[in-house]
Amino acid sequence: MPAQNSNRKVNPNNALGIYEGGENYDKADLRLWIENYAPYIPVDTIPELSSVDGGEGPVAEKNAGVEALLDITIAYELIYPQVINIFSVDVGTLPT
Repeated sequence: MPAQNSNRKVNPNNALGIYEGGENYDKADLRLWIENYAPYIPVDTIPELSSVDGGEGPVAEKNAGVEALLDITIAYELIYPQVINIFSVDVGTLPT
């Protein structure tokens, strides 16, 4: 992957929102992806969390989902250094 321009100006009032319902990422895998594929992103970078009905932030590796990590890594490739905001929803609280 080509190095991205991390000196781009970003709007502090703007963020990319990503919905994650019932699945989340873990910090260790995100860090590993950054180290291997996006070295222009600081390794401690994580999305902001907007919890909906008890939705969680980063979870333990054994509880993480591949789809959530894929969503985040693709988004960072496209918009870094813009902020990502994860809207994490506890799907167990949604009406059926």
